[in-house]
Amino acid sequence: MKFFRWNVTFQFVFLALCVYVGLVGLSLFLFSRGLNDALDDQLKSLLAEQSQLIDFNGKDLKWLEGSDSAGFHSPFSRPLASFQLFDLNGKVLGSHGSYHCAKLFLHPQEIKGLPVTYRTQVLPLIVKDTLLGYLQVEMPTTQRDAVMMKFAVTICSVTLLGFALLAWAGYNFSKEAAKPIYDSYEVLRQFSADVAHELNTPISTVRATAENMSEELNEPDALRTRLEVINRAVDRMNIIVKDLSLLTRLGMESEKPTKTPEQIALRKLVVDVVEEFKDRFQQKSISFTSKIEGDPIVSGHQDPLHRMLANLLENALRYTDSNGEVNVELYSDNNHATITVSDTGIGIPEESLPRIFDRFYRVDKARSRDHGGSGLGLAIVKAITAMHNAEIDVDSEVGKGTTFTVIVPIQKIRA
Repeated sequence: MKFFRWNVTFQFVFLALCVYVGLVGLSLFLFSRGLNDALDDQLKSLLAEQSQLIDFNGKDLKWLEGSDSAGFHSPFSRPLASFQLFDLNGKVLGSHGSYHCAKLFLHPQEIKGLPVTYRTQVLPLIVKDTLLGYLQVEMPTTQRDAVMMKFAVTICSVTLLGFALLAWAGYNFSKEAAKPIYDSYEVLRQFSADVAHELNTPISTVRATAENMSEELNEPDALRTRLEVINRAVDRMNIIVKDLSLLTRLGMESEKPTKTPEQIALRKLVVDVVEEFKDRFQQKSISFTSKIEGDPIVSGHQDPLHRMLANLLENALRYTDSNGEVNVELYSDNNHATITVSDTGIGIPEESLPRIFDRFYRVDKARSRDHGGSGLGLAIVKAITAMHNAEIDVDSEVGKGTTFTVIVPIQKIRA
């Protein structure tokens, strides 16, 4: 339940973040563009005022005597703006201000690579439809950049707080959103537990009756054969009921642990399970080998881990034909213990791989019926790995075999 809530919260916050980043990017772009437009308007105003102080009567353009551009202060920045007069060839004819630019820019530019960045504007000087030269102005962008930085810092600060509140709200909202799903799951789980419990009694009754009748009958073998069919059906029903009951308990234990984890020596556990299956593989003429390295200790529960490996070997036994091979390996590193079960069986079609851990799903239904499988073996394996915070992966190719890999954390996994 908690994992589901965190997953929903993460997706909600991630989508909101994507939208927010897009909006913030657009806001920064528009705000920056607005500041640049305002600065350009200020520069154009300064150019218009300064053009009134230029002498157009001489051979070359020059400022009128007694004029001083120092009177033009920018509301955007200090120090003062700088001005240059250029002839048609881009030669500097005169300059005023603290920055002396020797290059003519015919379009608005930003001059970088200096201690202070400057933004430029140029005004063509035209008299009687004749272009005489250019007047250029440069203004430091210090104030504009400071305003932009302050805006960006404010946005980022608000973002951190906003998304912390959004994550909190999303987590609490997910609780309400998931409640109907969780309630339905609880009802289904309780139903499975109740069905498993209620079926135990009639199954036991049918089995006992069939066994008693079989012992008392002195009739032909046909009747005894029918009773044996009943017994086999009852045995299969009993397996399904027990597996359903186990799945329910595993689900409850994963949600609300009631048992204290033990320190499990995986080497001994694997050796024990391998010994249990040796004769069964030999009877089916299947080569059964094991390779065990190290003695990793994990935190968990002995019986479920034993059942997990037993189910994987049962699966390999069921789907591997005579003269095939099955191999079990155990190895570890500093953080994880890895158990692999490989076989040369019939393999699993690629389209079936996503569903093999579903309850009652069978890849080969005919073979499962012949061997009395409940269809819950791999679902139980999946539940046990989840209970131990482990990972399980499957690699399979039709006609060549299947490999199940279980990776269990060595460190303490659940208190």
